Amino acid sequence: MVVDQTRTPPGATPSRRVSGLGRGWRRLLRRHSAILFDVGTTGVRACQARSGGGEDPVRELLSVQVGGSLRVAGERQKNGAPEELKHEAAIEPDGNELRATIERLARLVGQGRFVGSDVGLVLPAAAVRFHTLMVSEGGLRQPAESIQQALKWEIAREERSEPHDIEVRFWRLPRSPHARHNVMAVALSAEQARGWHGSFGEAGLRLSRLTIAPCALVWLALRGWPAAAGELWGALDLGARQATLSVVIGDVPIYVRGLSASAESWTQRLSEGLDVSPAEAEKLKRQHGVRAEASSAAEGEESLARVNYRLLRDRLEVLAQEIERCFSYVLGQYPDANPVRLALAGGGAQMPGLAEFLSARLGLPASVVAGVGGVDFGAEAASAVGGALLDVEGP
Repeated sequence: MVVDQTRTPPGATPSRRVSGLGRGWRRLLRRHSAILFDVGTTGVRACQARSGGGEDPVRELLSVQVGGSLRVAGERQKNGAPEELKHEAAIEPDGNELRATIERLARLVGQGRFVGSDVGLVLPAAAVRFHTLMVSEGGLRQPAESIQQALKWEIAREERSEPHDIEVRFWRLPRSPHARHNVMAVALSAEQARGWHGSFGEAGLRLSRLTIAPCALVWLALRGWPAAAGELWGALDLGARQATLSVVIGDVPIYVRGLSASAESWTQRLSEGLDVSPAEAEKLKRQHGVRAEASSAAEGEESLARVNYRLLRDRLEVLAQEIERCFSYVLGQYPDANPVRLALAGGGAQMPGLAEFLSARLGLPASVVAGVGGVDFGAEAASAVGGALLDVEGP
């Protein structure tokens, strides 16, 4: 499956030696059961899980279109390298737009069976910055608060900012004699976090938690497919305008990277190739999907699934190659890891035939994350549900 044994990932942050101890990848802010808002590029999904779980763990799940943005004036794009994760919006909204968007989210709470006024946000990977660092052995014995402060200084130096301008959370990576890093850190604009907290407060809601979508998706996938300590797997989130791959060993995310694929770009390619409107192309994509081979002699070469595949083949191949390169990089650091599967989520994951294509191309089982317990939901809601379950189940 994997042929590229690249030792340095494209756009990687240089390693630094600092002191510290990881607290665990699941938590960015203190845990507090909350209504989780997953704010994507095409809409907002709100979900709240039931404490205690059970076969029906989801209390409420809503998907709506909400305009506006949750970015705060003053935020700056830090990731400028071509293959690093980019922030989704290039134009920063003013405070009025932020407040208007949050007021719309507050009204969601009254439209469902949500309980309480505590809320959390599921942030896309593009809204934060990932850093991998080397931690000294002595630092691993320090209190978590001390390492967090040390990481702030180190990351601020890498980003050419001030330590008080960023919020940092981190987790420890598995040991390996081949790995050059042993801590994964996530950095977020402190100004952005303060802006969210204040604006939610003005709307009568208390922002109590921030979760990044890769961690929420990993938590949900693990709930259905537990992974052993040495098993390597991927969680691919195929959104409308961006795709993010998280490579995981056991239950620890090792590497998070933005990929070039997007559901909208596939729809646009079909629209141009079939000479139909984007709306019709989206319908054909969802109904027929793609198929590399004819399912029967009678089907012939001109089935819509086959036509779609020919139009999208180059883009699907690029996606598979990018996944292979990410897996290869992690295997270069953890050569004893055993690749076992690929989990798919996001609206693009629902295209028929995609999981089968990736499974055949990568030599790994690939399947869509679209249900938990007794609850079925679309793959586009996976991050919202994962964030809500992480909120009530996580440490």
